[in-house]
Amino acid sequence: MKKAVLGAIAGWTMMVMPVYSEAIPFIFRGFLTDHDVPAKGIYDLTFTLFKTADGDTRIGASTVVRISDITNGIVGVKIDFDRQAFDGRARWLEIGVRPGPAAGDYSRFTPRRVILPPQNGSPSATLASNPTAATDGITNTAAPGDRLFGATVRTDRQNWVKTGNTEIGTTSTADRWHRSVNRTPPAARYYHTAVWTGVEMIVWGGSGDSEFMDTGGRYNPADDNWSSVSTTNRPVGRYLHSAVWTGKEMIVWGGLGRQGYLNDGGCYDPSKNTWVPVSLEGAPTSRCRHTAVWTGSEMIVWGGGNDDMSFNTGARYNPRLNSWSPITTNGAPIAREGHSAVWTGAEMIVWSGGGANYWKDGGRYDVAANTWKSMALSDAPDRRWEHVAVWTGSEMIVWGGFNGGYVNGGGRYNPTSNRWMKLASVEADYPSTYRTAVWTGNKMIAWGGSLFDIDRISSEGAIYRPNSNSWVPINANNPPSRRDHYTAIWTGAEMIVWGGMNMGPHDDTLIYTPAHALRLYQRE
Repeated sequence: MKKAVLGAIAGWTMMVMPVYSEAIPFIFRGFLTDHDVPAKGIYDLTFTLFKTADGDTRIGASTVVRISDITNGIVGVKIDFDRQAFDGRARWLEIGVRPGPAAGDYSRFTPRRVILPPQNGSPSATLASNPTAATDGITNTAAPGDRLFGATVRTDRQNWVKTGNTEIGTTSTADRWHRSVNRTPPAARYYHTAVWTGVEMIVWGGSGDSEFMDTGGRYNPADDNWSSVSTTNRPVGRYLHSAVWTGKEMIVWGGLGRQGYLNDGGCYDPSKNTWVPVSLEGAPTSRCRHTAVWTGSEMIVWGGGNDDMSFNTGARYNPRLNSWSPITTNGAPIAREGHSAVWTGAEMIVWSGGGANYWKDGGRYDVAANTWKSMALSDAPDRRWEHVAVWTGSEMIVWGGFNGGYVNGGGRYNPTSNRWMKLASVEADYPSTYRTAVWTGNKMIAWGGSLFDIDRISSEGAIYRPNSNSWVPINANNPPSRRDHYTAIWTGAEMIVWGGMNMGPHDDTLIYTPAHALRLYQRE
């Protein structure tokens, strides 16, 4: 026999719907911001029912939902509560959040939201947008089981408030460092490479117990475990090489090896734990300190140098065909190494670098047309090399570097407008070469580095937020020991730092989780 029970929440509302299940399906729909920017990435949400607004009496177990890829802050998930949790009296819903993949406690949004039972024969029960009001509800129009991801995209907090969406609550998490407890990482090293597969960090090559290492490892943060990388058919040992992730394989190329500068490499497939050599036919000249970007179908190698010269040449490698195609030098930037390169989705943007000089210019390489375009110089950052650069989705951010002295400054380049904007200065005196930077989806995290001087190796860092053009120092407790020549990758929730150099190479695995200032909104 059908039973009339509480049905789905949509727009934060419940209706009485006839269902067969003993569980009550809810549709949760809202909007999440992190530092007033629409949330992006992986978040764990937890939903718990309580008998009172501020007591400890839970009703049933919490329901935990992992949202693997929040886009533009929009949240829409299905959750289930036991039908017996609802007996006609009001219930309070507590919502918690934890950036994931991560461990530890959830941060709770306050206050709890009251769920009101049907009143005066009304067919609906309501999650009030005001926790103290019994009349402020929203009519539900969804059927049980619907997955409602169709909320209108809002670009900022002000728009959501202005259009009548109610702020459910705020919460925050502190930034923190923690060290992996796993004891089986690869041998200590520096000048290695690292890529993120979406599940694992793969490190390979570098210099350590031998000058030219031909080994690596795979680290899975979900289970805090390292596994080995096959040595069968591996490339020869090297450092100052490049590595990109294709979505299926890690491609290693170039660098400096025991026999000199290299123009070979290998494709490593972690699903098979196998290597396949990269073709030498049509490959660029042997080099190191070059850049490599992945376009979605090809790896583009450009620039770099060897003992004799710097290069303004490169080539495109297609792993599916195991073949190279040339890049035009017509209109290309001046030869350089230690420069930066980012991929925009349509172009490779190259900026600054050194060689015969330190350069204050760059170029944009259009893959489809095989042509170079110049970049505006007005308001461009000073010349530099060994700096950091990230792509935000709309801009390239350049920061730090060295040009005879270290550079504490940078700029933001918008290729659509072909314009530069100056970055706010960092108040602290951070060494800014041989460091790394990662892009989280709404901020850049820069940490560590040095100034060509063992006494200036750093264990400090800072976070740059483009929406406010401001820097915030990393103030987490228990920072790692200072180092340079390490690698850092972004998992979607955490920055993993591995290896590096300071009075000897490191093999420790260090994980930084940035602070979060989260706001949750009820969809109107």
